Amino acid sequence: MVSEPLPAASPMVIDYATRYRSDFMDIFLGAKCYFYIGDQSGLDAIPGIFRRPVATVNLSQFQRARTWGPDDLFVTKKLWLRKERRLVTFREIFDWHIDDVRRGEEYGRIDIEVVENTPEEITALAVEMDERLKRTWQPAAEDEELQRRFWSIYKADKLFHGEILSRVGADFLRRNRELLD
Repeated sequence: MVSEPLPAASPMVIDYATRYRSDFMDIFLGAKCYFYIGDQSGLDAIPGIFRRPVATVNLSQFQRARTWGPDDLFVTKKLWLRKERRLVTFREIFDWHIDDVRRGEEYGRIDIEVVENTPEEITALAVEMDERLKRTWQPAAEDEELQRRFWSIYKADKLFHGEILSRVGADFLRRNRELLD
C-alpha cells in the first residue's frame, strides 16, 4: 500500500492506491485499461490475461520478458560493473547467465549495481506505446536494425517464448546502442 496520497488537484486524477484500491478494481482496471505500464511485479499478468497491451519497465529477468504480445513493449534495467566502471552489454548478460536473476542481492555478490529506468525512459516508452496503438508511431530509420540486433543477442527459451512478437522500446535502444555490442 501507499502511505501518502497523490498530490493532484485535477478531477481527472484518481488516487487509486490510497483511497480506492480493491482486489476487484485490480482485475477490472487490468481488464479494461487502454494499456498497462508497470514492472514485473505480477500485476502485469492481469492485463495480459485480458489481451491488453503491456509496456514493461525495469525488466531485469530477461527470460521472463513478455515476448508473445504483438503490441507489448519493454525496457530493461541496466547493469553497472562497479570495478570496470561500465555497463554490462546484453551479450554479456546472456553469456554470463545473469539473464534470469530473481533477487537483487545476487547482483551485489558479483559487484554489479542495478540501474533503474529513468523517468525519461519510462515516459518515452509510454509515448511510444500510445503512438503505436493509435497507429501514429513514426519509427526512426535505424529502429528495425536496432531491434534485429537486440533479438539476435536475446537467447529465448523456445518452449517458453515461441515466436517473438514484442519489441524493445525504440528510444531506449537508440540511447543505449553500446549495450548491443
